[in-house]
Amino acid sequence: MPETVESLTEQLKELALLVKKQNEVISKTGEQVLTLQVENTKTRVGHFGSKPSAKRSPSIDTSDFATNEDLVQLVGELQGQLDVLEERSIRRLINSKKTGNELLAPLLNQDGEEPPVELFPGTLAEFKDLSDEDLVKLARFYELLPPTAAERAKFEEFVETENAAEVETVEVKPSDFSSEDLIDAYDKLSRFLGLTFRRGEDAW
Repeated sequence: MPETVESLTEQLKELALLVKKQNEVISKTGEQVLTLQVENTKTRVGHFGSKPSAKRSPSIDTSDFATNEDLVQLVGELQGQLDVLEERSIRRLINSKKTGNELLAPLLNQDGEEPPVELFPGTLAEFKDLSDEDLVKLARFYELLPPTAAERAKFEEFVETENAAEVETVEVKPSDFSSEDLIDAYDKLSRFLGLTFRRGEDAW
């Protein structure tokens, strides 16, 4: 399910808390390292000229510590998702104001990509008369249609096979879906793009 601005804002708050906690851990770790260094120095000075003690200073396990690179990457990913959501909101608002043969604004998908120019309907009139073939392609581009039974079978084959290159891509056609599925997909796509056209009788 697509992320909302509210959920991403909450994730950023959680990230801020994580950064704060991480800074505290790093600070405490620094204090512990400094303390161990002082104690180790005192031990060496106290035993100067004598046999080295077999006792070793306790080591600090840093395997669970988040690195600065981890935090920077997470912040970057969240910011990228927020940018995509903002761009979608702007384009939906633009589309909601369109009338007649005015050009529609193509929305970005989950990966922040625009649909192919030849696939996306240029105007409201073109979207109203969208063919089932283009509907399926666009709905799949925006992840608004579930995988078919054939695709699920191919995915299981992909997981189980030792040579993934031998697994062929499944061609998805309108005939793979019921008429109700196609109507529902059209209405979902229309809402996603910020348009008011509906094919379902009780669609909101």
